[in-house]
Amino acid sequence: MKEESRSPMSPRYSAILNAANYISTVLADWADNLFFLQLQQAVVSLAEEEEDGRPVLSPMEAGRLASLEGSLFESLLALLNRLRGDMIGRLLDTVMRDVREKAQLYRQDRWLSLPSQCDQATMSLSSAACPMMLCVRDHLLNLQQLLCAPLFQAVWQGLADRLDNFLYQD
Repeated sequence: MKEESRSPMSPRYSAILNAANYISTVLADWADNLFFLQLQQAVVSLAEEEEDGRPVLSPMEAGRLASLEGSLFESLLALLNRLRGDMIGRLLDTVMRDVREKAQLYRQDRWLSLPSQCDQATMSLSSAACPMMLCVRDHLLNLQQLLCAPLFQAVWQGLADRLDNFLYQD
């Protein structure tokens, strides 16, 4: 995984991210399945028995499982969701690094020296912004082909938020 995190735009990195998302989705669905609720109840009853004078589960964990507040997979789901968030963040950092590089000319434009919108018959994109927009387009197209739909939606929304901050806040 560490080796794959060096190149977040690679197909293998996306495959790992898709797999983590799929497993997380399946475990979340299973959390409400009757079989796993019964299994959770069996874990609670086993936790009441002691093994070698020590409880199998901590009292807090046994109480949480007994009250059905959390699922049997809650800790694994939290771990997978954290992995998913970290991987998406690393992916967005890589895309934004490329966008920042391509946006250097655009950021140096003198807005006051450009013709006003009233003087133009049609709105147009600044020629300095074209490389940046092409970079965004290429990355989004690549990510759409590599990621499943829910992950791609999270990525493009995160990218839109970061682009907004980059262009209008910084």
